[in-house]
Amino acid sequence: MKKLVLTLGILVALVLAGSQQTLLADGCPPVGYAWECAVVITINPNHTLSFATYPGGFLDGVDDPMVEVVNDTDFSVNSVYLTGVGVFAFNGDGLCSGLWAGAPAGCPFDLTTYAGPGTWFSNYNSLGNFGDVNFTGGLASGASRYFSLEEEPTGGNPVSPIPEPASMLLLGSGLCGLAGLGRRIRKA
Repeated sequence: MKKLVLTLGILVALVLAGSQQTLLADGCPPVGYAWECAVVITINPNHTLSFATYPGGFLDGVDDPMVEVVNDTDFSVNSVYLTGVGVFAFNGDGLCSGLWAGAPAGCPFDLTTYAGPGTWFSNYNSLGNFGDVNFTGGLASGASRYFSLEEEPTGGNPVSPIPEPASMLLLGSGLCGLAGLGRRIRKA
């Protein structure tokens, strides 16, 4: 009986250890030569971005990284602003280009062929050194989305949250109160 309990305990520990290890960069499906995300960007509670890199997440084995964005805040996010040399210099060999086995169902998600499900790009310059990654419907707290880029992003700016309905109601009622106060002062 003791051997059985010990064996089960070891088995559970191995399963838990294995699942923790796979949580690091598993938000991207295997596509092309990529078997994980090359870059995991975390939106931190203090409204900054953290970047972690992994070796096995490049569509062609060299560049075109698979990227995951994880929202570790307590609010939804509309977009992130990313920078890096040639990050948005799309040349047609992205996630949904048709060149890679394992592309997600529903491809392409935008005209660049680099967007993943629920993502799209905007405001990128002609050199592709900066731009926005947008999340359709917002990226909820604790959620993640993946996509591909031409090169690895090296920086980014803090993001602004999507206002909650309760916050908008509070703001609206405050403005109505100020308008009422203004009317009362004018009458007096």
